[in-house]
Amino acid sequence: MLALGLTAFLASARPLDAHDIPSRVAVMAFVKAEPGRLRIVLRAPLEAMRDINWPEKGLGYLDLTKASPMARDAAQLWIADYLQVYENGALIAGVKVAATRISIPSEKTFGSYDAALAATTGAPVPASVEIPWKQALIDVVLDYPITSDS
Repeated sequence: MLALGLTAFLASARPLDAHDIPSRVAVMAFVKAEPGRLRIVLRAPLEAMRDINWPEKGLGYLDLTKASPMARDAAQLWIADYLQVYENGALIAGVKVAATRISIPSEKTFGSYDAALAATTGAPVPASVEIPWKQALIDVVLDYPITSDS
């Protein structure tokens, strides 16, 4: 069901004048219920965060120092605000973007929930790393308040 919701989120494009969403977007996500909260850890292409002018340096490389603070707003606008999560048939309000991190495709940290969570809440990619912005990824931790622990 979450995969269907994520697909709907990424496919629902509002008509905009610039920066079309890529024709293919792959999202990886883990969902885990804990007492009092539902946590979603996901990874999406940075390129899917439309209409955000990601800062560049050099020949089209992402300026990680300037882009990292922008990731939280992008995650709120293009992920948290679009993703609809339900508990017992009721839409859950009050999603919190708990963490964001810009990552690179060579990081294979989304092999398990624990590894994805640790990477997303861990140290940022060093600012010296050069990555074309269209190849960068955004890792996000979303917390939803729930009444159940399952």
